[in-house]
Amino acid sequence: MGESTKFSRPTAVMVATVILTLIIAGGTAFFYGRSLVSFTGSVVPCIALGFAASYFMKGVSRWVSGSDSFIANYLFQGALLSAVASFLFLGGNYTFGSDDTHREEAVVERLYTKTEHTTKRVGRRYVRTGEPYKVYYIELSFRNGRKKDIRLGRKGFGGHRKGDTLELELAEGIFGIPVIKSGI
Repeated sequence: MGESTKFSRPTAVMVATVILTLIIAGGTAFFYGRSLVSFTGSVVPCIALGFAASYFMKGVSRWVSGSDSFIANYLFQGALLSAVASFLFLGGNYTFGSDDTHREEAVVERLYTKTEHTTKRVGRRYVRTGEPYKVYYIELSFRNGRKKDIRLGRKGFGGHRKGDTLELELAEGIFGIPVIKSGI
């Protein structure tokens, strides 16, 4: 018969940590979409902080992964800490900000679509590109010169034209970064 495969503790912890990292990165993407801040001004410093902290946590990542490879442990721990730092920064800014909101007008600069593809499983270990579908975006320009691309659904995309003015409800985040509370 076949051999029994047993997962070791480091393997189970690595799988759980990778899943946790992906969930946290998804939360970061949500909060980034709701914040009026550039990628380089918010997420890039958190990535640098995560990889810097990873260097000083060599022992923890060696214990978690069960591997003595410095590069693998450094990349693994750096990705996790970067995702956590980004999530805490953007999520904290959004969640613990001011409850006082104000309305601000934004002008639709352009409407555009991107074509993405679903994934299709064709075997136990193989995935290939599936059917194409469109993702709809709107680029907004604010009075202070700030621009933001926002992903919309098909219904919301069809309801706007270039040059339209949208009124968004904004609030001040705890770190001073404005966040979109409603209006799209």
